[in-house]
Amino acid sequence: LDANTAGILNDALAKSAKEAAIIFNGKNEAVKKHPMFGCVATGNIVGKGLSSNYVGNNIQDASLLDRFSGCIYKIGFNEKLERQLVYPAVADISLKIRKAILRYEGKDANDDDTEDIMTLRTMLNMQRTYELEMKRELGMVKNMPNGKTLKD
Repeated sequence: LDANTAGILNDALAKSAKEAAIIFNGKNEAVKKHPMFGCVATGNIVGKGLSSNYVGNNIQDASLLDRFSGCIYKIGFNEKLERQLVYPAVADISLKIRKAILRYEGKDANDDDTEDIMTLRTMLNMQRTYELEMKRELGMVKNMPNGKTLKD
């Protein structure tokens, strides 16, 4: 979260306990708090420093992090869910790749604190490529030269 956005969010959260709180957006326009206001935030790091895994993240202000204290949950892998969302062939290959990466890095099978990992997002991207390649093999879509397929 960049410093300007973090400042606006921190201001909103600081005033959110007040029933008729008013904050100012980036254009300095007044915004009245909705009666049902709530805030949910997600991130790949806890915000206390740069991570070698996520080099684009910034160190966050301690007062902003404090507003979320006690609310930080570490989410690991969920192979059961991954297998429900991804074709079996893609899931099998993806999970073998993940295990090989973890083994190479000397990590536990459930350790997601690594720079190179097979995520659900990557699996779904691979599945889209797999679907396209299968459709081309079956003649369901036009075969385009230099199209984005596994053969290229």
